[in-house]
Amino acid sequence: MAFSTYDFVFLFLPAVLAVYYLLMGFGAYRGAIVALFASSCVFYAWWNPAHIWILLASIAFNYAAGAMLCTHRSRALLIIGLAANVALIVWYKYLLFFGGTIAAIAGRDWVLGQIILPLGISFFTFQQIAWLVDCWAGRVRERNPLDYAFFIAFFPQLISGPIVHHAELVPQVRTAVARARASRDISIGASIFVVGLAKKILIADRLAPFVSYFFAGAADGAEAGAVAAWLAVLAYSLQIYFDFSAYSDMAIGIARMFGFALPLNFNSPYKSRSIREFWGRWHMTLSRFLRDYLYIPLGGNRRGPFRRGVNLMVTMLLGGLWHGANWTFVLWGGLHGLYLIVHRFWSERPGGFALPAWAGIALTFLLVTLAWVPFRADSLDDAWLIYTQLAGFGGPLLSPGLAEPILYGVPETILRTILQTLGATPLASGALCQALLVVGGLVIALALPNTAETFVRAAPLVGEGVPGGTWSVWRPRWNAGMAWLALIVVLFAVSVIFMRRPAPFLYFQF
Repeated sequence: MAFSTYDFVFLFLPAVLAVYYLLMGFGAYRGAIVALFASSCVFYAWWNPAHIWILLASIAFNYAAGAMLCTHRSRALLIIGLAANVALIVWYKYLLFFGGTIAAIAGRDWVLGQIILPLGISFFTFQQIAWLVDCWAGRVRERNPLDYAFFIAFFPQLISGPIVHHAELVPQVRTAVARARASRDISIGASIFVVGLAKKILIADRLAPFVSYFFAGAADGAEAGAVAAWLAVLAYSLQIYFDFSAYSDMAIGIARMFGFALPLNFNSPYKSRSIREFWGRWHMTLSRFLRDYLYIPLGGNRRGPFRRGVNLMVTMLLGGLWHGANWTFVLWGGLHGLYLIVHRFWSERPGGFALPAWAGIALTFLLVTLAWVPFRADSLDDAWLIYTQLAGFGGPLLSPGLAEPILYGVPETILRTILQTLGATPLASGALCQALLVVGGLVIALALPNTAETFVRAAPLVGEGVPGGTWSVWRPRWNAGMAWLALIVVLFAVSVIFMRRPAPFLYFQF
């Protein structure tokens, strides 16, 4: 079940909280952790019960391998453990992709069947790869099997991250049990959760219909004008921003309800002044993983500018492929690898000048938005068609799809009705409605503080997750007062009203 559904909000989460704190109240601390682990298994099995065995087998194998690596630092055993994890991802995620590519090169029409991708396999496998490496490097001190199973399966971060280190979560099992401040933790966690829920329901999901309609049209070869294309691409840039920001907030909020802190995973990336800064703010725990377990082992910055460029490109290509088995993701990773190489060259050139902050933000946002095209497109041909439309080589400036009623919910329909009453055509009113959604999303993303900055006094984060360094026109700070309570209640009520048909989180597919 997704976080933004009635089943989760009104049944699963309250039930798990009640059982957890009831057991804590009776002093059954280990029982409370067992209950959280069991609940996480139920949460994971909700989509496909058969896949729970994949998760449990992966946990058992990696715990045993890690425990052996802690006592015997064998490079061969580490390689076997890493290979097993990579093989699991390759089998479920890339076998059909590689097989299809080989078949295309060989000119064969092979029927490869179908493999159902287990949810979150990339995330929980990456966490366990980090665990194995840390065990081998001697960085793991606690090896309780229950704590390890809980660390991997903890449901707030199981499906789409953050990618948490063992040392960040397991020590909190003791501290969370020791403090057990249910009222404060639930108050802080629920407030963060509601902010994320509002981002998902009220912003990301409102942008989704137009984005889906436009990219589906591109897949069918439909021509769209430059205005419609730019609106759609900007809308997707904001949809994925608010969708992933929402998930990150909700994961942190849910964990805090149980007394646990997760690392910051999203820190206003569209305020970044360079592409390097962007990757320090977008999916921060994945960037950390790629840096620590791929880029640095490849040589990092230590072997000269040329090798550094190769390392950057390899890291980003593999990071792109991690998101999905499609050449579109490889192109997306390659574009970001090229961006990072050019940025390094530009920033290190002698006697150069730095861009003003506003220009750096605008350029970075534009480059990131253009790279989202292949990320969202179904094929390279679709991505190319959209790029030609962005350049003005498509049909009329306004695509007829902008007038489709199916793209709009109740608020947008009311606005379009008012505009048409004032004399606007259905096409013009649709374009204006989408433009207002895009402008509103940009204002929120670029001018307002993020959730971590707003809740900084509540200390909901752990590890490297230290918010800050972003510009905002307004800097509110959460507190337990009545004004904030009223705001959270209103956000929750409005979100619940529009929660009828929530779209799945975009990162579930990765």
